[in-house]
Amino acid sequence: MNNKTSDLELIESAKKFDSDSLKELVVRYGTIYESIINRMKFEKDYVKIDMINDKYSFFYEMAKSYNPNKNTKFSTYIYNMTRWNCLDRLRKDKKQHIALELDIFVPEFDFSKTNHIIDKIKTFDDRVQYIFMHRFFNSNKKSSFGEIGKELNLTYEGVRQIYLKHLKILKKIT
Repeated sequence: MNNKTSDLELIESAKKFDSDSLKELVVRYGTIYESIINRMKFEKDYVKIDMINDKYSFFYEMAKSYNPNKNTKFSTYIYNMTRWNCLDRLRKDKKQHIALELDIFVPEFDFSKTNHIIDKIKTFDDRVQYIFMHRFFNSNKKSSFGEIGKELNLTYEGVRQIYLKHLKILKKIT
């Protein structure tokens, strides 16, 4: 490849899995990508490192999704998409950080004061039973709301809300 090859030619070749074209796009616009990522303040450094390491897959996806009919230069497209990708990662990173903090400060129920609590939990539906049993009675370890959510196909917040609602019910009936 040479510098005279147009962006559109490189993009079309990269879409067809031409690694040299993809490399040339990364050489031309990789500094834009990395400078935006390096300006972001992620909670964890590994997010930034992962994004930089995923540069080639990002550029491949951008080549596939780029629409030259919108009269936007590829450099502008890379800039905007990198920025949006970073903002999305920051939002997810912040949500995950808040979720981990919430997991630490969730009010717990003192199960040692009552021996009939499991009978009360068994009156709840299967999903609620699963949450309480894995949260408190798992012999290996206390499962987090995120882990339970993955098993039940629920969000972290969904599991936490179900837990808090039924925790109030348990407190009233015990």
